[in-house]
Amino acid sequence: PAAMRELAGAMHEAGAAIMDVGGERPRPGAAAVWEGDELQRVIPAIAYCVGMGAAVSIDTRRVGVMEPALAAGAQVINDVSALRHDPRSLEFAAASGAPVILMHAPGPSGDAAADLHKEAHYSSVLFEVFDWLRERRDAALAAGVAREQIILDPGIGFGKSVAENCALLNGLALFHALGQPLLLGTSRKRLIGA
Repeated sequence: PAAMRELAGAMHEAGAAIMDVGGERPRPGAAAVWEGDELQRVIPAIAYCVGMGAAVSIDTRRVGVMEPALAAGAQVINDVSALRHDPRSLEFAAASGAPVILMHAPGPSGDAAADLHKEAHYSSVLFEVFDWLRERRDAALAAGVAREQIILDPGIGFGKSVAENCALLNGLALFHALGQPLLLGTSRKRLIGA
């Protein structure tokens, strides 16, 4: 908790627009986290960040974490499974009225975070990610999420090679055809060094 407060304070002072709080590591090979442990990690962090006056997003795949996180002051749902992991996610996101970030990940939406990196075989990564994000946007719209509340993330680093990530970065303009704001998560990713 002390390290979290120090880091969050430094990020806020440096001008971070949104503090993204998550209690589960979505990197390849990371162990799954029990929902109770995830809640114990994120709720105090959200409360601290909100207390500083920061805007906060909750980075989770579970409605059981989304709901208390929003109640604790988080304003945005950031789901690396694009509301696929928890069967209640689409309905909850629509009812919450909160902005929702839908991220592309090629793998199934199973319990293990590592699954999000599996089954990545692309013939054209740019067009396939575009089509996948369009499908998830449309699923969110059909569930009742307001169009202006949907943000799309091409999932840089999630089940993609360096070349595939570069193709996505070079073709970002294509995603504007989906009519949604884009979020690009590239910080501290191995591909940046490559």
